[in-house]
Amino acid sequence: PKLMWIKRHKPIAWDNAGKFMDLTDFFGYKATKVDMRSKCTVTCKWTYLPHKARHNKNPEDEKIGTSKQETERNNLKGWSNDFFTTIGLEDLIEEKFDRIGGGRIYDIGDPIGTGLCEEAANELGLLPGTPVGIGLIDAHAGGLGTLGASIRVESKNIKGMIKEDVPFDRRMVLVCGTSTCHLTLSKSPRYVPGIWGPFLGAVAGPEYWVLEPGQSTSGALLNFVIKSHWAYPFAKKEAEKLGMSVFDFLNSHLKTMRELSRSGLKNAMASLPSFHGFEQVLPSGTSYKDSKRLQDALIRNDKKENPIVTGISLFKKNEVDGGLPKSPRSPRRKWEGQLAYLTQHVHCLPNFYGNRAPYADPEMRGVVSGLSLFEVDSKETKSSGIDDLSIQYLAVIQALAYGTKHIIETLAAAGDETPEVLIMTGGIAKKNPLFVAEHADITGIPVAIPEDVDTVLIGATVAAGCASGHFSSLQAAMKSMSRIETIVEPTFDQKLISFHRRKYEVFKGMSEHHLLYKKAMEDDGRVDQMWWQTNESRIVHRHKKSKSKKLLEKAAGMFWIGLVVGLATGVGSMLAMVSTSRRSKK
Repeated sequence: PKLMWIKRHKPIAWDNAGKFMDLTDFFGYKATKVDMRSKCTVTCKWTYLPHKARHNKNPEDEKIGTSKQETERNNLKGWSNDFFTTIGLEDLIEEKFDRIGGGRIYDIGDPIGTGLCEEAANELGLLPGTPVGIGLIDAHAGGLGTLGASIRVESKNIKGMIKEDVPFDRRMVLVCGTSTCHLTLSKSPRYVPGIWGPFLGAVAGPEYWVLEPGQSTSGALLNFVIKSHWAYPFAKKEAEKLGMSVFDFLNSHLKTMRELSRSGLKNAMASLPSFHGFEQVLPSGTSYKDSKRLQDALIRNDKKENPIVTGISLFKKNEVDGGLPKSPRSPRRKWEGQLAYLTQHVHCLPNFYGNRAPYADPEMRGVVSGLSLFEVDSKETKSSGIDDLSIQYLAVIQALAYGTKHIIETLAAAGDETPEVLIMTGGIAKKNPLFVAEHADITGIPVAIPEDVDTVLIGATVAAGCASGHFSSLQAAMKSMSRIETIVEPTFDQKLISFHRRKYEVFKGMSEHHLLYKKAMEDDGRVDQMWWQTNESRIVHRHKKSKSKKLLEKAAGMFWIGLVVGLATGVGSMLAMVSTSRRSKK
């Protein structure tokens, strides 16, 4: 689309441009002065089809002594003439696609030219000739930096045992940042509606196909929901007082809300979830800080008498900092699973920036159901506002996890196997244990957290290691450089599992209804009301049927009662007649 826009709106720039390059390829070109394109970038972004071309490292080519020039001519077969003609870029066909890479398509980790050119070496303070490798897209580099990690965990979960070394094609990587990119590998192509791909050779080597679902926004959505909430200034101020981030503060506040809710001390917090939303605010002058003091007093006074309250506390320092236990086996912390119930009547669709998968609809939008009314200008509602913000924040985290579950189910419905482990990478995975725990509980799949927070750099290093000759393959480099720090297992609590199952059904129902609403409003006044009438009729019919059924049951009951009474009366009359007859004879 960008090339089409340039040609349509900037025709002079289009005619004069010598090359069109993806960022990754531009970096390689700038460093070496050699134009070699990454199979990852041209396949995932530029519609190149590597399976249509002869691979430039095909052993058969080596046997017959195919030259580099002949290989690049074969690679041209990966560009679709029909496609580029259809979208109006046929002039690229005439020039043999030279400006977008032509046949110069190479695997991740292949060396570019003879390494750093002299100009780049001087600017970087390195030696000329330092090896430079073919790179890849940033999120895909995150996948490359994590997929090869050896997962040596033998812990039981609800599905059995996690294998010591989970195969590549039974892993799913979640590269979490502003958005989330899901990556799965396979040895054969899998075509799934609503899912990007499959792309051959785009991540872990020329033999693997990759599917690339994802969420258009994740970390950015959490930031938006928090900062756009009217209570954000209050939460930010409290977090600064405690020396923690807003995310850690909200995690801590959710823990406090849940523990006090479980203890039955409804007056101990400014507000607690109820069926209708939130309870009344505390009297004037009472704040989040006051509820903390009350909480501590309750712990001291009722430690022996009230075992439910025992153990309520703020996060320890390592929890406040968002760190996860260093042990490769992470025991579940009780509070994580219990927090989920706070969103019983608050539901969210996280499509604030469109839906990338599984609907592939950029026009879908976000929804939050279950909002409550507050007097936002009153200081009395400060604590209630922080509660409300915390619950909306949790609802968004859960919605993102439900979205991941929806992606996994969509893949499974198309014949894909359910992953045995989710590998979650990015700052949010390392710093927010609640985000990780909710994904484990909701998907029912263990979540592995790598040692290194910036796995994108690890992936780039894997490619560089191959280019320099230190490793013979991407897989060897991946296994050497990637390590898992923590495994967070899903909950075993059947009540919590049932809770998430019900909320997930609500999530899917909201998604489908949102599409129906959008369709209804896009028909320019000629709205087909059938779907409304059908659903309404179904509901009314079910209601009427229920009332009719009750009437029938009542009538049937009266009939049987009447029948029994009638039989009893008849039998009694017959007995009386017999008795009278015997007396007459006597």
